[in-house]
Amino acid sequence: MPDSIFENRTWARRIGGPVPKEHRIMASDSVLPDPETLGFDFEAVREKYREERDKRIRTDGNEQYQQIAGDFAHYVEDPHVEAPIERAALEDTIDVVIIGGGFGGLIAGGRIREAGVDSIRIIEAGGDFGGTWYWNRYPGAQCDIESYIYMPLLEELKYVPTEKYAHGPEILAHAQAIGHHYGLYDEALFQTKVTALEWDDGDQRWTVRTDRGDAMQARFVVMANGPLSNPKLPGIPGVESFRGHSFHTSRWDYDYTGGDTTGGGGDTRSDSDDISQYWFGGPRTLQDLSAKLWFPPDGSAHQRAADADVVARFGRQLAALEKD
Repeated sequence: MPDSIFENRTWARRIGGPVPKEHRIMASDSVLPDPETLGFDFEAVREKYREERDKRIRTDGNEQYQQIAGDFAHYVEDPHVEAPIERAALEDTIDVVIIGGGFGGLIAGGRIREAGVDSIRIIEAGGDFGGTWYWNRYPGAQCDIESYIYMPLLEELKYVPTEKYAHGPEILAHAQAIGHHYGLYDEALFQTKVTALEWDDGDQRWTVRTDRGDAMQARFVVMANGPLSNPKLPGIPGVESFRGHSFHTSRWDYDYTGGDTTGGGGDTRSDSDDISQYWFGGPRTLQDLSAKLWFPPDGSAHQRAADADVVARFGRQLAALEKD
């Protein structure tokens, strides 16, 4: 039996499964010192965490979001390509088709290439490799996981990240470098979505169909289509009647805001909670979903000026609506 909460996982590995409940040592058991010795009441702290968690749990789940279709379809348009790729539909045969050009697909492609397979095709909806880092280029985009464990294939590419927590442009460039290193650009299909997979038991092949009319054959199909490239819209009242300019943070409109179009902006730290998403809920209502604009306390004068300009734009737009 485990002797402490820290040995539960080791014990589970030892017996090849979860520790039976009757033998499981929990944090609330007598193995912990009493509150006076510990310096705080563990049970009270845990109960507080439960209360805060319960405040954030929504019973409607994904139903809380507005589906991106119809009048909202423009929110998923790709702002990073100048024009659609024109090509003929393909009906060729490939050994391995990989669906998704993010890190999952790139790692699969790299390892399969190392195994000696030459015929590899990655199919990607975006205009390049990178997955979520291809789409999310908002100002200051940065990963909150240490670069040395987040960015894959560093040793293979002999690359050392420049920051402990890399910014988006560096991560995107690394994804593209993986594609070049393993020759994955050669057969890649960008701006293409897989619509169907059909298995032929006689030929022992997959038929891979896409929205570009492709019907290629593949011996193997690798699914690496992660969910992080799919934007979500808040289902707030009035979003469908908003008359001003709006965009999703995963399709940042630098033509409107100005700034570094690569999404670097090294002076700002911007995760999903820091980026403000503004919607006008009606002709006279401004709803700020993140409570306030976030200003970097140590940001450069250039960045502060850029942020102030964004605020001014929103203010002018609100004033114009107020006059209507």
